[in-house]
Amino acid sequence: MFACLARIHAALRCRDWFAASQVATAAWLLAGVVAAAPGDFDTTYGMAGVVTVPVDQLGLYLQRSSVALQSNGSLVIANRCFRGSIDGICLYRISHGGDFDTTFGESGIAFFASGGQGTSTTDVAVAADDALFVATDCSDAGRSEFCLVKFTPDGLVDGTFARQGAARISVSSGSHRAAAVRVDPRDRLVIVGDCDRVGHPLAFRDFCAARVLADGTLDSAFATDGVLSANTTYVHDNKVMDLTVDSEANLVALSQCRANQVSVPCLYKFDSLGRPDSTFGRDGIFEQPMSLGDFITDAYAMAPAADRGYYYTSECAAPDGKAFCVVKLLASGTFDESFAHGGVARIGISTFDLRGAARPNKVFFDAVAQKITVGGICYVRVEGSYYAQDLCLARFLSDGRTDSTYGSGGRVTHTLQLNVNEFAFMFVERLEKLTVAFVCSRYGFFTNPSFCLARLKGGPYDASSCAYNIDADAEVAGGDGVLAVRYLLGLRGAALTDGAVGPNPGRSNAEIETYLADLLAQGKLDADGDGQSLAMTDGLLILRAMLGLTGDALTAGAVNTAHPNARNAQQILTWIESTHGVACLP
Repeated sequence: MFACLARIHAALRCRDWFAASQVATAAWLLAGVVAAAPGDFDTTYGMAGVVTVPVDQLGLYLQRSSVALQSNGSLVIANRCFRGSIDGICLYRISHGGDFDTTFGESGIAFFASGGQGTSTTDVAVAADDALFVATDCSDAGRSEFCLVKFTPDGLVDGTFARQGAARISVSSGSHRAAAVRVDPRDRLVIVGDCDRVGHPLAFRDFCAARVLADGTLDSAFATDGVLSANTTYVHDNKVMDLTVDSEANLVALSQCRANQVSVPCLYKFDSLGRPDSTFGRDGIFEQPMSLGDFITDAYAMAPAADRGYYYTSECAAPDGKAFCVVKLLASGTFDESFAHGGVARIGISTFDLRGAARPNKVFFDAVAQKITVGGICYVRVEGSYYAQDLCLARFLSDGRTDSTYGSGGRVTHTLQLNVNEFAFMFVERLEKLTVAFVCSRYGFFTNPSFCLARLKGGPYDASSCAYNIDADAEVAGGDGVLAVRYLLGLRGAALTDGAVGPNPGRSNAEIETYLADLLAQGKLDADGDGQSLAMTDGLLILRAMLGLTGDALTAGAVNTAHPNARNAQQILTWIESTHGVACLP
């Protein structure tokens, strides 16, 4: 069939055969094609949905990494790394299609020698002009400070920022650990972390923050000359984890706090001038009740809610192992009693009753879909003498109930040929797909670390949202692609519709013909982008895409490669989703 369809000049000779054999052909094409469910890998991305970043020449630390999105859809990854004996931070960029960008930095890698100890995290933020800011620590003579490094959009250290591209910030005379950086509504940089409490007999750490202007100098309007530290009689120790800055430049930071020898999650809120927000929690601090300490343990990530409240994630106990928990707070810094069970939603994720068996590293609230997605790592299998860590996700509705349409009962577990060491990032794209990033190892638990990205299907989506649901029935199927091919071949009437229309169509045969005429007139059947709509190129591309074909299987013999603006396989799929709807592809 494809051999015949691949030759444009043979179209007329193929018509009668095509029309006569369409029912049988459609059945053959659809055999074995199963529509992807929400949470499944998007097989159009990388290798079967996963991209492995080729950075084996670098030494990567297995601490928390970070990823940020530039305006062109590229993802920039920041890691602690070392080159030989030089300690620093590394950045690399992955295109929207999953390609390693060798034009970024130097041959694809941007490096800054921080002099750090290899124990701190990194966090990266993108400014409005796509400039990159990385927060880490810089060390000198055994003492570390906050370090904020600016890179150009293409990965070169910006020497006009601060001192040779880096601002070094001291909040106290003790060592600092950077946790997160964000760009506020006035393009100022907010950096948070924790720092040693000097002079205390115990190794306690305070919450520390700073705000930096665009030129790299401290913002004197914030707190005390641009910096602040916080501790109370009831919060003794801090390990700062995450940060959000709202539209009014208020900052809220998540920390793992120790109070009376019990470790509990807590949130700090400060206004735009760096003053504790007295309307939030107690003196600007929400401290999770210690009575929940055996149930909800370490906190990892937070996200703003639609009602100006906040979500945060935590490992928590489940009857048969470990669970992902999402806690919902109101804007007042109190539990949202209407969310799940008293403000806490829980879903079992790991059957292993081990410390660290479930680590929900990221949480994302999709304001459009009104759903909360949690992603992280979990122990679900044993390989050899160690517990292997897998990629695990869960999705909740806005009221805290598990989303039964996602994976199995609201949870998704992906067992990879890679061991997942650290979950770094999660982002819902414009096309309603979820991209996740994580540190991964190919050969063992902590050996040969690299970096991986995966793209997961969203949904479920209503078939009516796909403009290629030509017969307007309850599903998008290969028959719709067949209709497009036949129409572009010039078939009309019964020759167009027989055997290709679903059992309960929403359009009559005449309406189908009119609908296809409208798509053609609007250029919406020009899949390869060469300015014309032809059966043996565009029609075949649409049919193949709707059947789930990708890469060379999608484009072979069906793209006008002679045209300078012809789309490649990834661009064709992106065009279909963005122009006609994400529900058009399986």
